[in-house]
Amino acid sequence: MKLFNHFNMRESFEPFKGVYDLRQLLKILDDYDYTPSELIYLIPQVTTEENCEINMRLLSEYISHNAFSFIVRNSRLFVLDEAAYSTDDDWYAHVVIDGKLDSHFVEGIKVMKSFFTDEKWDSYDDLSEQR
Repeated sequence: MKLFNHFNMRESFEPFKGVYDLRQLLKILDDYDYTPSELIYLIPQVTTEENCEINMRLLSEYISHNAFSFIVRNSRLFVLDEAAYSTDDDWYAHVVIDGKLDSHFVEGIKVMKSFFTDEKWDSYDDLSEQR
């Protein structure tokens, strides 16, 4: 079982560079021991307006309820300003192309933030009442 090395995320995320399909991403993740904290950096790159509902249903069946709650909660908090993401940061190395964030990743952030604003997801966001 592989682990994400938080001291070298660039190397840890390398196998996910250019992966734009959730099933392919999950297949790679089968070899890893991961947390929702790592997953939140991967899911946007495979999410589009067209596949979001299907992907989120699939993801909710694949990961634990608590992990999916983390995804919902943090998707609602995504900062949409691209400048907020450092293109030199190892955590984004897998989605930086020629010094800019991959458009798939940027679209995924926007789609997920919008998708999870629907109140039907409130039960997954157990911290929203505390904000």
